[in-house]
Amino acid sequence: MRELAREEQLVALCWAETGGSWGQAAVEAGLPASYGERVRRKLKRLGSRHIQRAAAAADTSGGEFR
Repeated sequence: MRELAREEQLVALCWAETGGSWGQAAVEAGLPASYGERVRRKLKRLGSRHIQRAAAAADTSGGEFR
């Protein structure tokens, strides 16, 4: 969450609490519905990057990635 702007954090938290659509979460956070899709894509990108880095770290340390 630290790589998200404050508004993006609000959308992500609203989505996690309500379980609705990303557009609804953005509106609940006081932002346009289209902002929700932007946050969803960014979180997906950050998640993929995290998985890649964790796997690379496990490869270099000889550890097992789970």
